[in-house]
Amino acid sequence: MKKTSEQNVLGGLLLERYDVGDLVSWSVQVNEHGNKIKELGVISDLYVAERGDRDVAIAKVLPLENSLIEKELLIMSVELVSKAKKKNGDKTEIW
Repeated sequence: MKKTSEQNVLGGLLLERYDVGDLVSWSVQVNEHGNKIKELGVISDLYVAERGDRDVAIAKVLPLENSLIEKELLIMSVELVSKAKKKNGDKTEIW
């Protein structure tokens, strides 16, 4: 469920940039030398959750490599690769 952005939510203003169905990437560390790779996935949900004493914007993402395990990522850690195509007004078409 996508909530409206609020200034007191960490990453709240970024919620407006993303939609369910968008293709995004994020970096992950793979070894002790600091080598990083980018993973790709599709946003399945956007919401605000309390982490510690702070509300933060979260993107729930289905990775393309292993789509059986959804990841919850801070919205600030994802990068837009491709927007979801719109069909019939405001419905999002997901392949």
